[in-house]
Amino acid sequence: MMEAKPTWDSVPVGVRKAVDHMLGGTVVGASTVWGGYTSSATFRLILKGGTTVFFKGVSAAGNQFMRSALRREERVYREVAAIKPWAPELLAVVTIEDWHVLLLEDISDAQHVPPWTTNFARKAAESLAAFHNNGSRFTLPKWLPPSVSILLGTHYGELSGWRNIIDDQDAKIRLVDLAGPARDDAKVWFERCISYLVEKEANILTMTGPSTLLHTDVRSDNLLFRKDGSVVMVDWPGANLGCGMLDAAFSFPSSTLRGGRSQRTCSHGTLTPSIRP
Repeated sequence: MMEAKPTWDSVPVGVRKAVDHMLGGTVVGASTVWGGYTSSATFRLILKGGTTVFFKGVSAAGNQFMRSALRREERVYREVAAIKPWAPELLAVVTIEDWHVLLLEDISDAQHVPPWTTNFARKAAESLAAFHNNGSRFTLPKWLPPSVSILLGTHYGELSGWRNIIDDQDAKIRLVDLAGPARDDAKVWFERCISYLVEKEANILTMTGPSTLLHTDVRSDNLLFRKDGSVVMVDWPGANLGCGMLDAAFSFPSSTLRGGRSQRTCSHGTLTPSIRP
């Protein structure tokens, strides 16, 4: 289900004029870019002359999470040099009339996934390993939090989801109901696997390995493949520090759900150089 998003016409005139000023041109067209899990304003802008730019903005109507995430993403773009060349270029920032807007390099000509192919899976695995190795060579900002603090709830959530479900009958019902007609099979799976999942969830906190820069949201819809074969990752508010295996493991469920089962196979032996203790 796609979130409702504002239209370009609903963006205040003052904001649109500020965008023109910051880009040094006139926007002659705008199309909504769908995707993600929030109602942030996302547009592909066309300037007079044909140049395209990606607009990502939040107004006062956005919730606190959206506003905080965009502020943090701007800081990552400005202060974390290690994200280059894996991130789009930040072209300009507009802050006016309760709007906060990032104007970014448009990479709409890049290939999206799905469909996943073995070649895309290999490129994604190799690029993620290179990103982690690159990050370990930088002196990274002290304000970047360790991933363990995020997992423990210091920033975004508590690492006890599976354990909590054991004692929450309503949550258990909601979980198995996600399987629809296969809910009975899902219930059997849950009872068989829950102890294992709780154990592995707790083990994340003891994970060791070289600390490096993490993206922490490596979903299929945040990966794009340029024509030259390089990989771009978008949506950077969750960047933090930790073991590279966390990025790799986070990517597998999304890629598998979207038909990328080969990614995990291609990652074996490719990601491990950056995460081996």
